[in-house]
Amino acid sequence: MRCASSRDSLTRHAAPMFLAKHQGNQPAEAFVANQRHEEQLYRKCKDFYGCVCYIGKRI
Repeated sequence: MRCASSRDSLTRHAAPMFLAKHQGNQPAEAFVANQRHEEQLYRKCKDFYGCVCYIGKRI
């Protein structure tokens, strides 16, 4: 799944830079922790896990 491999790469490579830029920012740290947790879940359950993106237009 291409989406997940991109996410893995972002978590692994961009997270340290993001955390350095936002050092001490608890919401930023929680965001990265959540992304890492979701990556672990994907690796564990990738045969049963997927993602969907919906785009809507307000009428």
